[in-house]
Amino acid sequence: MGDRMLAVWQGQGYYHFTTCNKVDNNPNYIKNINYPEDIEGLWTYLYYSYSDDKNRAVGHIKYGNDDIQSIRHDVNHPETKYVRFVLGGNDEGRYPGFNGVFSQITFSTKEGAFIDTADLLKGFISKLTKPSQGFNDLANYKLIEDSLTRTSDDKPLTKIIGKETERFPAEYSFSGWFKWQPLAQQPWHNIFRVQLKTPSTDSVLGDRTLSAWVGTAEGGIIHLPTYTYVNMNGAGNANVWKNIQHKNRITSWFFLYFGYSKDQQLAQAYIKWTDGEDQLSHEKVNHYLATQFYVFTGRDDHYPGFNGKLGEVNFNIGKGAFRKPTDYSHDKDIFGFKSGTDKFIKKPSDEFKPADANKNILENASSQDKPVVDKDVNAEKPLEQYGYGFWLRYLTKYPDQLPNGKNQPWYFVSRLTNQQNYDNIRMGDRVLAIWQGQGYYHFTTCNSATNNPNMIINNNFPDDIEGLWTYIYYSYNAEQNKAVGFIKYGNTDFQRIVHETTHSLTKYLRFIVGGNDAKRYPGFNGLFTSVTFSTESAFVSDADKLNAYLLKNQAPSVAVPLQTTELIKDQISRDKDEKPSTIQSIGSNNKFPLEYALSGWFRWKPTAQAPWHNVFRVQIKKTPFTDSWLGDRTLTCWVGTAEGGILHFPTYTYTNMNGGGNNNFYKNIQYKNRINEWFFIYYGYSKVEATAQIYVKWFDSEDSMSYDKINHYLTPEFQVWVGRDEAYVGLNGRIAYVNFNAGEGAYVKNSKFDHPQDIFKYNVGQAKLFEKQQEVKPGQVNKDQLLSATSQDKPVIDQNVKSDNNLEEYGYGFWLRYLTAFPERMLGGKNQPWYFVARIANQENYDNIRMGDRLLAIWQGQGYYHYTTCNAVNENANLILKVFWTYIYYSYSEAKSRAIGFIKYGSEDTIKAIRHDVTHPDTKYVRFILGGNDAKRYPGFNGIFTQVTFDAVKGVFIDTADQLKGYMNKLENPTIGQVDLQTYRLVTNEQYREKTNDPLFNAIGKDNERFPLEYSISGWFKWQQAPQDAWQNMFRVSLNEKPSDQYLGDRTMAAWVGTSEGGIIHLPTYTYANMNGGGNANVWKNIQHKDRHTKWFFVYFGYSKAQAKAYSYIKWQADDDFLNYDNTNHYYAPNFQVFFGRDKFYTGWNGKIAFAQFNLGKGAFRSAKDFTHPNDAFGIGAGIDKLRKPDTGFKPADSDPAVKENAFNQDKPIHDKNANSENPFDEYGYGFWMRFLTAYSIEIKQWQE
Repeated sequence: MGDRMLAVWQGQGYYHFTTCNKVDNNPNYIKNINYPEDIEGLWTYLYYSYSDDKNRAVGHIKYGNDDIQSIRHDVNHPETKYVRFVLGGNDEGRYPGFNGVFSQITFSTKEGAFIDTADLLKGFISKLTKPSQGFNDLANYKLIEDSLTRTSDDKPLTKIIGKETERFPAEYSFSGWFKWQPLAQQPWHNIFRVQLKTPSTDSVLGDRTLSAWVGTAEGGIIHLPTYTYVNMNGAGNANVWKNIQHKNRITSWFFLYFGYSKDQQLAQAYIKWTDGEDQLSHEKVNHYLATQFYVFTGRDDHYPGFNGKLGEVNFNIGKGAFRKPTDYSHDKDIFGFKSGTDKFIKKPSDEFKPADANKNILENASSQDKPVVDKDVNAEKPLEQYGYGFWLRYLTKYPDQLPNGKNQPWYFVSRLTNQQNYDNIRMGDRVLAIWQGQGYYHFTTCNSATNNPNMIINNNFPDDIEGLWTYIYYSYNAEQNKAVGFIKYGNTDFQRIVHETTHSLTKYLRFIVGGNDAKRYPGFNGLFTSVTFSTESAFVSDADKLNAYLLKNQAPSVAVPLQTTELIKDQISRDKDEKPSTIQSIGSNNKFPLEYALSGWFRWKPTAQAPWHNVFRVQIKKTPFTDSWLGDRTLTCWVGTAEGGILHFPTYTYTNMNGGGNNNFYKNIQYKNRINEWFFIYYGYSKVEATAQIYVKWFDSEDSMSYDKINHYLTPEFQVWVGRDEAYVGLNGRIAYVNFNAGEGAYVKNSKFDHPQDIFKYNVGQAKLFEKQQEVKPGQVNKDQLLSATSQDKPVIDQNVKSDNNLEEYGYGFWLRYLTAFPERMLGGKNQPWYFVARIANQENYDNIRMGDRLLAIWQGQGYYHYTTCNAVNENANLILKVFWTYIYYSYSEAKSRAIGFIKYGSEDTIKAIRHDVTHPDTKYVRFILGGNDAKRYPGFNGIFTQVTFDAVKGVFIDTADQLKGYMNKLENPTIGQVDLQTYRLVTNEQYREKTNDPLFNAIGKDNERFPLEYSISGWFKWQQAPQDAWQNMFRVSLNEKPSDQYLGDRTMAAWVGTSEGGIIHLPTYTYANMNGGGNANVWKNIQHKDRHTKWFFVYFGYSKAQAKAYSYIKWQADDDFLNYDNTNHYYAPNFQVFFGRDKFYTGWNGKIAFAQFNLGKGAFRSAKDFTHPNDAFGIGAGIDKLRKPDTGFKPADSDPAVKENAFNQDKPIHDKNANSENPFDEYGYGFWMRFLTAYSIEIKQWQE
């Protein structure tokens, strides 16, 4: 009894579900579910489970996509605290094991493991990932590339195909090209064989999975056998064959394809002859699913082999491997049909397919010796065609700077020669060669027929080729006696040049790009990329083919992403004779921006002025410094004395490729003395538009101008001077917020500088430089949260100011927040008459109430804040006013003989003020003390200070509420907002507790979670009947770190199960009544449980400070109860001491608890029955899903996604787990996908004998 609690066997035509029943002492209740006739590879889902509550075992099975079938046993299992789940193996040698694989195995003994109906299981299965039917991708195995020649006696070419990730393909095929060489022929010559195992017997199902022979029967045949199984017991035909008569067409190249589709139960063969085609099919053919294939090419182990040539042979597995005649095209030519046609049927010389291009950017300087490409080719036969191509980009200023431009007659580009040690112009030195001339590219070749070593055709390039990507391809075809060159400037169409010529036969070529042609010529100056050189399929005379090739070898993008360089970060002052404020090199890494600009803020300080004061200079980087080359004044500015005072803005432009241009193209703006105030300059250039733009923003106006038809050279790197260059005196005054931008977006022509990142620094300058200085200037703000405990001696701030002169103003301000429970717990509340807050005294060793001790001082009294000052005129040393609120600013003005105090509560608009018309004694010293106990004279203020400011300089005094509002708008308001919702999971699963178990304790609340306005505790409970104490604690939330049960906050939120009133859930909280410790530490209400607590129920207890309300709620199985606690005031709490299951003073809960949590922050308080939350913050969803409704909330344990193999003859199970419990199990069950396989993991020739 108990051996077959839930057991399953595979029988002959059915699955055999067994269980046991203690009522009639039957250890083997049986029911069967028949399976389909063909279960080879059929994924089948099985789930079998038991419920003690329902006294029922239910088994479900689903074959493939069929509906679920179920069996039900009404049985009563013996109670058990132990179960063992065994899957696979041979049941300790009693039975052969299931042959195949299992996946997504699940086993559970928790509530929710039992599933009663097929509908519920259907929902669970829909969430599972159905195991793969097999290899659904496509894998290509190239068995023979190109071609090879074999004799019939050569050994087989063998390959084992099928990786771990390629198991069980539903399609596979063999294909290739063959050409027979006649010989004294045997009856059978094997072409290829695909089989499932090795060694081959040639008689077992699968030995002729796909195979082919050349046979002598019927005048000559191609013999094409396969196999099929007909049932699950090993029956079938190991040699299902058909023939195609070859009619001696096998002596020419022919294409043979033989493929199989499991889904279509079809094997298909096709032969493409030189002058025709044949095909055949094997229908209703069933192959076993296989993990590997043993492929023999050219010959197998049993017969002589193919005599002749084989080429482009492939074996494919996976989706797409099976094709019906006659389409065998594929973008990767996996069947070898196209490549074989091209190689064995077509003339390969018609194809244009250059070698892969080198996409690297190659720099070539006019002065460099070494080529950027230098490679040679040695061939066994004379080369019939060859060619090369590349993109090139001419640059005047990079890598070399050519001050006079491209002024030499010839610049070497490339050369193809048939001599390793070539000369310049002998026959074969210029097989295909190119130079850059004056206004054209110079294409040269040679003609051995006419003995001409230098045939020339020139192609004119555009007037301006600066930075223009240009594509060149130059090739030769010996068959056509033709050399053809193509050239394409930018986005224009190809231009074609043709040489009718004959080259000498050669087996050697050397290809050179760049360099100076062994110092014969200056080199091309610029860049190369996408260089290709080929000696096969290299010739092209059709521009369309070349255009198609360029779709994959396009010119590099000329667009450069925006790069912003911060030159001057903040305001600086400078003298005209100082060194430059910034000298910076910007750019490099082969980036050639088409747009760039300098912008920033400047302010002139009048001085003895020279004719020219340089403001900034941007030039093409070079050394040494010059001021005469094109590019030296790329973007520049001077302050000049001409025309009554000007801003002078030169740039430059080139006019041709030979160094012509204007190095100082300038315009001026009269500044009319406006430079004494801050002004903004933007100076930008666009290569695409050939324009430069200047904009000046004055304090009260603006000027702008532009330069048209301005051509700048491309350069990757600029040198930038700000404040002064190396040739002139500099700006006298101030500079701020200067940026240099290069790349897309740097050029602006509409004076709109509203970039989201303010890359031109226009907005920051407007905000910080044009802003008028405010009269109110309190001291620096300390933004820290400063904790002040009532008993601490040391002030939180103690500062002083000393001056050589009498102080004219002084003052301080801060946010403060009174707290009963933090940083010190005041058990009796605020019950002293005075609590010290702050003081300014004019003596370092001050007393309490002498003249000057209370220049500006504040205490917290009973119901008010106490502002004091002194008056040297009337000797009143202690003037008192009573006000409220929580922002305080208190300051004094000697000029106005007035002290003003302000107080503001939270976010309300109202600011209240007190005014003392007083005259303070003259002082050169003040000391500011905040917090602490005022040298032990008073208890200290208990709470927090922040955003504290103090100073004794002019501007500290604030006279009006409006002035204070303006200042406070810049402060952070510490009272705005509240803590975001934070959820602390106290119990994350189902637990059983006895009343004497230790409490589950959590100290909750981080520094950034202090003082939440809402908090709550919630969780699930299920009572276990037992002798009951009068009070057994369920949970307690307390404010006090030391356990107690008498003070306010000890029962912040608590619950007991009690015996009074027939049984209750007792739910106390607390409330304070004033700031002096008055209140009720035990505000309680009850809910009668009426024995409903023996089933799972949900408890929520929450509090809202804003609503001064607590709310408790219980959701029973069939109904609910709730309680409201109105006008309930809790202290602001820095943290919480949370006990769950039991507190420190009472026995605890007896039974189960689950899914308990403590929430604090926004959204923690609920005052209705809705406890939904996207993250299930209150745990109600988890409880409903997992505790209350196991039928509808069915969810077995997580399944193991691995696919596990099980052989019929293996001893060890693939899955063997046990479960133990302190209490008898209520439910248990298991499930899995399984897949019967005849040929895997061990082939069964005749199974279930």
